[in-house]
Amino acid sequence: MQFNTTYLADLAKYGITASHVERAGCYAFDLAAWRLRVHIRNDKGDLWTKASNYHSYTPHLNAAYRADLMQKAAKWAQWLDARFVTYDVTSQLAQQ
Repeated sequence: MQFNTTYLADLAKYGITASHVERAGCYAFDLAAWRLRVHIRNDKGDLWTKASNYHSYTPHLNAAYRADLMQKAAKWAQWLDARFVTYDVTSQLAQQ
């Protein structure tokens, strides 16, 4: 996971420093999830654009990343559907 130093000011509110970010292990993934959550919660646009803001706000870079993200999500959904039974809990049948 990549992490831009521009986010360090926001992380400082939580006591997180550059030395924390550069540590080996899963910490970078936790921070990436935090960044993605912030984009999804606060940015404008559809979900895919918000998630793609993790990569870039620049329109042509965002669009390229968005297309790639959507393609990978579709493959992931197919993989999950082939291996796991899922239920639509919002359907009428599930509510009975």
